[in-house]
Amino acid sequence: MAEQAYHNLKPLEPLDVSATQEPATREGMVVWSRNSVVIILARLNARNIVKEDLRAQGIKLSHVDAREVTELAHRYLAAHPELIDEAIEAVRNSPRLRTLYERQERFIRRMRR
Repeated sequence: MAEQAYHNLKPLEPLDVSATQEPATREGMVVWSRNSVVIILARLNARNIVKEDLRAQGIKLSHVDAREVTELAHRYLAAHPELIDEAIEAVRNSPRLRTLYERQERFIRRMRR
């Protein structure tokens, strides 16, 4: 069933991520108000980088609270906004992520009406 959906894909259009590019800050954390697909992917990448860094320091992840890892990931994402650009590029290049992105955009447009 999923294979049938892929041959019906429309040509790629430029992603409208202009609002995603400008983050607002709240208590030192980055908050974006646009498409959650891009943001979730960027946060996931930041979290994985933080986990790798903790492991490289010899710290077992089981000894670190998940809340602390999340906070470190938020700080890392705030300091490295290029993760957002990488997430946008991943969405552009992945048919599944692109579908999720477009679905989220339709939802956002419906909520604004």
